[in-house]
Amino acid sequence: MQPALDAIYQRAMAFLEESIQLDKPTQSLLVELSQGDARHLLNMVQLLVAHKKEENWKPDKVAQFLYKRSLQYDKRGDHHFRLISALHKFCGRLTEMHLFIG
Repeated sequence: MQPALDAIYQRAMAFLEESIQLDKPTQSLLVELSQGDARHLLNMVQLLVAHKKEENWKPDKVAQFLYKRSLQYDKRGDHHFRLISALHKFCGRLTEMHLFIG
């Protein structure tokens, strides 16, 4: 594991009241999947802890679980529309602010 991400993982597990136990290969998989992004690592840990009723989290099971979670996003659904709408409103407000200031 990368030392910094390993430390972040260990701190997250210590911080969580109901953490889960993952073996070293599974921890290494999470670090590899995070691609150096600590936020992504913490999000994956949070997902696994939220589904702690599952037992025996091994690398193949974790990979399959995280892959299924990423497939649930539907670009044609209402959630996508709300996100895009919020982004457009935010960008519009930034433009208005720049016009007002400048």
